[in-house]
Amino acid sequence: MRKTRGFYPPILFLMEIQETAIMRIFLAIMIISAFLPGMLSAADITPLTEIPGEATALHARLIGKVQPNVRVLINEQALKLRQGTTDPNAASGNLDAVFSGAGLSSMDVSEAAFIVMMQATRDMDGDMKAMMEEVKALTSAKQKLRDLFTRLKQDVAKNAHKKDTDVCTPPACGGYQAIMMEAAPVLKRVRPRTPLVLREPITIGDLRNLAAHLKSSLDGMNEMSEMTSLRLQMTMDRRSKFISTLVSMMKKISSSQDAIIQKMQ
Repeated sequence: MRKTRGFYPPILFLMEIQETAIMRIFLAIMIISAFLPGMLSAADITPLTEIPGEATALHARLIGKVQPNVRVLINEQALKLRQGTTDPNAASGNLDAVFSGAGLSSMDVSEAAFIVMMQATRDMDGDMKAMMEEVKALTSAKQKLRDLFTRLKQDVAKNAHKKDTDVCTPPACGGYQAIMMEAAPVLKRVRPRTPLVLREPITIGDLRNLAAHLKSSLDGMNEMSEMTSLRLQMTMDRRSKFISTLVSMMKKISSSQDAIIQKMQ
């Protein structure tokens, strides 16, 4: 792709700002837009790529054949696969090797590997839901804290001429209890990295310290939101690759079954 006069292709722009704050913000916006229905109701999050109905049907048929000792191995491998960073296509071959070592037949190996990939894919839906819940909680907490911070900044400016030891006297200082009570429940959910204790300031020094502490907490929450959004994007991309691998594995299983049928005829 080349630049044209008066136009800078968006893809080149994104490539040049990779790893920057702007890129992180762009990805966060893209993720939130893609998952807008889920943000309205976390229980109704719809993945961008649906698991094929054929894969669901095949998994339902195969799972009943799994022996207890194999089920343990399947759970272990699904967890490793979900948390790993290997390419799903390479992981598929590794799974075949793992189950071959477990003494299964070649047909059972392919089926067991498929079940692992299917379980890992479904588990990622739970991961995505948890991350969306985290983004929602952070967004709610930040809004409450911004409301309080806006009020604090105004009062700090009003009391700029006073000493730290001067008493905090409403209405120019204090009276934040109502906003603090609204913020307390959402703060418990997000657990900010820096413990945030909200209490009415007694002195002007307390007021200034509370404003500074709140600003630091908001910055930390913004960073947490960006990181969570990036993890969500990575999980979405990885899950999409898993589904592509599932389709390939289904074709492999189908071909093996056709070959067996031909031999029996």
